[in-house]
Amino acid sequence: MKRLWAFFSLFSAVAEGSVSFLTLGDWGGYALGSFHQTTVTAVAQQMAKTATQTGASFVVNTGDNFYYCGITGTADHQVAEDFTNVYSNKSLKVPWYSVLGNHEYGYDVEAQCQLSSVLSNWVMDSRYFSKRVAVGSGHFISFIFLDTSPCVAAYRADDQSHWDPCGSDFPTCEPIVEGPCRFHENILSQNCTTQFEWFKAELAKVPASDWLIVVGHHPADEMDVEDFVSPMVQHGFDLYLNGHTHLLNHYTINGGGAYVTSGAGAMVRTKDQEDEESHLVGKGSKKVQLVWEEKVAGFTLHTFSPDFKELKTDYVSYTGGILHSFNVTRGSGPSPSPPSPPSPPSQGSCSKYGCGRYDPSHSCQCNSFCKEHADCCSDYSKSCAGPSRGSCKEFGCGRFNPKQSCQCNSYCKEHKDCCPDYDTTCGGIETAANSAHSEQDVGELRLNGIHAISVPVLRRQMQSATVARTNLRPHIDTSEALLRSIECVKSLAAPGMGAYVIGHFWGCLDGCCELTTIFLNNLYLLNDVEIDGRRLKEFFPRWVVAANGIILWLGFIAFRLALFPTWLYMFYKDMEEAPSKSLAVITDLERYLYPGVNLVLLLLSIAWFVPLTRGMVKSVKAVGKVEAKDAKQN
Repeated sequence: MKRLWAFFSLFSAVAEGSVSFLTLGDWGGYALGSFHQTTVTAVAQQMAKTATQTGASFVVNTGDNFYYCGITGTADHQVAEDFTNVYSNKSLKVPWYSVLGNHEYGYDVEAQCQLSSVLSNWVMDSRYFSKRVAVGSGHFISFIFLDTSPCVAAYRADDQSHWDPCGSDFPTCEPIVEGPCRFHENILSQNCTTQFEWFKAELAKVPASDWLIVVGHHPADEMDVEDFVSPMVQHGFDLYLNGHTHLLNHYTINGGGAYVTSGAGAMVRTKDQEDEESHLVGKGSKKVQLVWEEKVAGFTLHTFSPDFKELKTDYVSYTGGILHSFNVTRGSGPSPSPPSPPSPPSQGSCSKYGCGRYDPSHSCQCNSFCKEHADCCSDYSKSCAGPSRGSCKEFGCGRFNPKQSCQCNSYCKEHKDCCPDYDTTCGGIETAANSAHSEQDVGELRLNGIHAISVPVLRRQMQSATVARTNLRPHIDTSEALLRSIECVKSLAAPGMGAYVIGHFWGCLDGCCELTTIFLNNLYLLNDVEIDGRRLKEFFPRWVVAANGIILWLGFIAFRLALFPTWLYMFYKDMEEAPSKSLAVITDLERYLYPGVNLVLLLLSIAWFVPLTRGMVKSVKAVGKVEAKDAKQN
């Protein structure tokens, strides 16, 4: 019924000839693969439908256009992969008025401004700019587009842990080799005060009869180098649009104003994969009131009344449902939002379904996140949410155990299932998974600086996600785990083949190289395979992960950095000592291809060795911290 009402609302808007536009943020994630592709595709398809139904005139883009570090130039492959190929529907071939997000600051920031000369519908005149857009006969919107990242104090500070991207936990932009990340120097190259003075001057130029809409990537109160909110409020504005937080919300500041967060284009995740604090607003100095919020993939639709006196904002999910709406009258604050419709009564029960995992086929849910999504079965509290039994003193600190009623490993705070005495008994050890970067899934993609060497682009080709209910929930891809396991078996078989042919040189060389692949694939399996929403490595003590990293590191030294040069030396030594004999037993292809391949592998191994060493040291340090905590507790 709700969908039907939403359709008739949109149809009515079209029938009346109303002018509308869309707002989308944090959308540039298709190139990342994984669940991001499913999210981006679903949102883009619904945007196209909504734009067709309403005849949307343009799109406001609130930033984070190309994860994780922006683009290196206008010819960067992500321009096509994240933008032109995804938003290719005719209804979306309208102007995209765009701002920069913080993730644009890792590479070439100016390249995104230069896209305006390459793509006909990409509008970004400068890092910050203003536009007066006609929306009807004699009616105009004055847009002011801000570059908010240089105005976030934490980005300008020397503490690298607050840089995003390229912070202390994940300092790289590249999944294979740690490429140069210029986030901090790019931020410092911009003067926020200069932009602030320009902003005040632009406010003064806005005609009194115009709608005034300000657009920035960050929530308004997070710009804390200068106070952008006060002059905006003093002048009077109609709408502030932002992204950055990966959801949809409606908020006010100091009790007034209409502020819209539309940041749900690619990175929306469920509670058990995303850091809770990543979506909060009000980190600055002013008082922020949350009117409405939902963590669901989608965008916003803004529709003018026929007389252009009112602007209606609809929050649209990726399924097309209208989640929340409010109206703004030009020159005044928003009108009160109608109360949200009550949730329909659920069918089914936890006594029937059992407690634990989410199941989209069930009419109600019995997992620990059902309260967040308002879809718990009526007997959830009675059947599944009883008092926790057990303690870390009873279970011991360390690995995850699905049979326990509560957990005592370092990931329990992330999953909100710690035993009551976890902090006092286990020391509350925190992990990198609790950092703000966990929302970006950087850890899974970076994997200590190594990408799919033994199984190229397997992750992107094989991993899929399932669209379910009002959120897009990641699906456990058993096919990838199976293929990686087969790769490990093949790697084990390679040395045996070398021995079987009585020490055949190429068989032994392949076998020795493949030994490093075993532990490389272990690294991926430990980080990528999820069981009931938990990464496989959570089921093992930290020393297992550290031991795998050490063996991988030693294997690289012995079987790559040492073996490849040795083979090249032996090959050319034989050629030098007995050229006629050597040439008689090898073809021209072998003469050039084999050494060439080995040389390329040697150069790649040298490049990989640096991030691999960093990852190994990091995992060993993590074990040391755990042991130190345990010693202190004892």
